[in-house]
Amino acid sequence: MAFAISRLTDLSIILWVTDDFGGGDFPKKQFLMDYLRWKEEKPVLGQSMFVIFVLLMLTKLDMIVALIKRLLQVCQRTKRLHTRHVLDLIDCAGVLGVWLARAEYKVASTTTVEACSVIDGMVWNSRAIKQKQVCENEALNLRRLYIWLMALNVVMLVCPIVRHFSWERHAKMKAGVSKAK
Repeated sequence: MAFAISRLTDLSIILWVTDDFGGGDFPKKQFLMDYLRWKEEKPVLGQSMFVIFVLLMLTKLDMIVALIKRLLQVCQRTKRLHTRHVLDLIDCAGVLGVWLARAEYKVASTTTVEACSVIDGMVWNSRAIKQKQVCENEALNLRRLYIWLMALNVVMLVCPIVRHFSWERHAKMKAGVSKAK
């Protein structure tokens, strides 16, 4: 939940900042640069989120190992593939996607700050206009990345809920069949 709220905050900020594009000026550029710089440092929040992230990844790693075992059993035809196994697979793909997106996010944040900070010292000419377009493109790339991260967080929140209800339904059906016998 903490990661979903953090991503939702990031997404709302980047959407708010990038909604002003297309005009003559990029009025919220400084706010975006300050936010991305703060996001890199995050004085207390960074260490707290890191601890939560490590704990989450340890539980997800355990889930990935269990999923691999189940898939091997399915391949050996000793077990059937259930809906919850497919959901585990989707959840694992979400975890791997988050790892890759976090790495890409670090690079995208740095390039956005670099591209946008150059504009301040420039004389307003064709080179400055081109640099402003580069800054806006980097910010829009960051926006797409934030949307992707938020979607992955939604997948990681929804999969366990759906898995629980499908497993509960499966257990009830199994209990009903055994009572009928």
